[in-house]
Amino acid sequence: MNQFMRFRGMVWLAAGIIFVTTLMVAMGGDLRLNTITHLGGLVVYCVDTNRQASDDWRSGGLQVMYYNEGRTREVLFVSSAVIERFGISPSANTSLGTWNGPSGSVTLYRLTSSEFQLNGYDEYGKPFSFTWSECVAEGMSAQAPNGGTNSTFPPNLPPGATNTPTPVPPTQWVPTATMTLPPEETPPL
Repeated sequence: MNQFMRFRGMVWLAAGIIFVTTLMVAMGGDLRLNTITHLGGLVVYCVDTNRQASDDWRSGGLQVMYYNEGRTREVLFVSSAVIERFGISPSANTSLGTWNGPSGSVTLYRLTSSEFQLNGYDEYGKPFSFTWSECVAEGMSAQAPNGGTNSTFPPNLPPGATNTPTPVPPTQWVPTATMTLPPEETPPL
């Protein structure tokens, strides 16, 4: 019976740790944007000029980190200066950068709707599409200027339904090969 009590205590401890960690991430504990959507080991952040997580991409840029085998590394960074070159709402969906990862290419877009979108494939070869407009974690609301709230993710779904994002490829692509980025803004390979 003593071993059972010890095992039960360990189960409760593990469950508590998982719950607290999930709650911290969901509440924006590390300021990641994709707290719900699985992106195959990728995590999206808005960052400041020191590439520290921030609540505004305008203070530095957008960063995509890749977590694999216990290690995290930056795989894509786009500075606010590069983003602002295309304007808030570009005339065509615009590729801001691409990373060729182990499961295929992952591309960050600025959409004509003024949103950002990350498209790629997870470790199982399943396509994903993650779209956001503000530096707010999924499931959280951002205060809109008029006092209302921006939409929350995932949308309210009927019981039993799942929120499986479908990739939405941009309808027009503007090549970034003609754009020269300084070396510190070029994603590592």
